[in-house]
Amino acid sequence: MRALPNLKLIATFEAVARTRSFSQAAKGLNIQQPAVSRQIAELEAALGAILFQRTRPRLTLTQAGEALLSGVSRGLSQIEAAVQTVSAAGQNAPLVINAALGFTSFHLIPRLAEFRMQHPEIELQLVTRDQNLAFDPQGSDVIILFAADGLPGVRSVEIMQGRMTALCAPGYLREGTLLQPADLAMARLLHMSQNGRSPNTDWAAFFAGTGAEPVAPKPDQVFTSFLICLQAAMNGDGICIGWQDLMDDHIRAGRLTLACDRIVPTDRSYHACVSERARHNPAAAAFLDWIGGAAA
Repeated sequence: MRALPNLKLIATFEAVARTRSFSQAAKGLNIQQPAVSRQIAELEAALGAILFQRTRPRLTLTQAGEALLSGVSRGLSQIEAAVQTVSAAGQNAPLVINAALGFTSFHLIPRLAEFRMQHPEIELQLVTRDQNLAFDPQGSDVIILFAADGLPGVRSVEIMQGRMTALCAPGYLREGTLLQPADLAMARLLHMSQNGRSPNTDWAAFFAGTGAEPVAPKPDQVFTSFLICLQAAMNGDGICIGWQDLMDDHIRAGRLTLACDRIVPTDRSYHACVSERARHNPAAAAFLDWIGGAAA
């Protein structure tokens, strides 16, 4: 273990040596002058050497004091250079955005060109976490969650509400047909079963209060990936649950259409959250400002 004096004493010594004054050093350190005197005396005792001649109007460094100041100054210069290097590396590191594959594909990627135009200085890295039960949100700078709330204790913005709707491929139903809940419950429904959720969970919530109950799905109607489930619906293989705001682009483009005019709000929403490690990262703040403004 290194035999160094208390670094607080070294900092006090540097302030006194730089100003050649106990009183000026005390002002700079925001402590009382007697405390400065005590700390210098403690450092001199620890080193076994006198560091200052108490001369007027300014203190004078002894030979030992000059030697210590030379070493401390070199050390501070090296620390300053290291801090600048680390700070520059942090500023140049990409901003890591972690989101589910569906949100990334359907909402984020189509809009990222706008963000890059507004912030060409920010480099992004997109990471998807689907079916990754070991996902650690603190390994990213911005986390997109689909939940009741954002992460506690950090800045979050709501991007869109989780409103369920029933979607199918154009032509799957007779043109202009919108199924009533009772008829929809008997149709070929495509189900999601992910992270332990029952296949019927979302459809049961969709039909709640209508008196209709979905038919138990066959194995080929159950999917563990939202992207694959949605692709099956677009291929005309059945009707899937979609999230209205998330799927707007697909509906406008004619890749999907409503199978029922029922829209069901849920307690879940998409939230963009700054992680703990990016709490003071201006790039993360810029991303939240952008995605929150785009949502508004």
